[in-house]
Amino acid sequence: MGRPSLYDAIRWWIATVAIVETGYEGDGEEYAYDLHMRDYLEELRTRLPGFWAEYIDRCLQPWDERFRAATVEEAEPYLPALRGEPGWWQFRTPRTWNPNLIDQMHAERRREGSGEE
Repeated sequence: MGRPSLYDAIRWWIATVAIVETGYEGDGEEYAYDLHMRDYLEELRTRLPGFWAEYIDRCLQPWDERFRAATVEEAEPYLPALRGEPGWWQFRTPRTWNPNLIDQMHAERRREGSGEE
């Protein structure tokens, strides 16, 4: 799969923020991918000229504010930066999230499927 279009990436970030606001249920790998999508948007914002950079800023601004409100700041970034400094979003963790919950659910389903108790 190639990189998403600008519009698809913005929609992805909007959906991620909405999910984080209601209680993130994905695992750590999914969260890393969601943050990577925000990294991608930042890369586009810095590389595209004038109008497009401003357009991306306008689109992201309200969703970034909501993401900040739905997350807590951490001392370390969730993922190291591929280049330069990690974005501020990399230092945020959902207020409502248990990354082990999904792993526990999968383990329970495996046990149920195998007949173990």
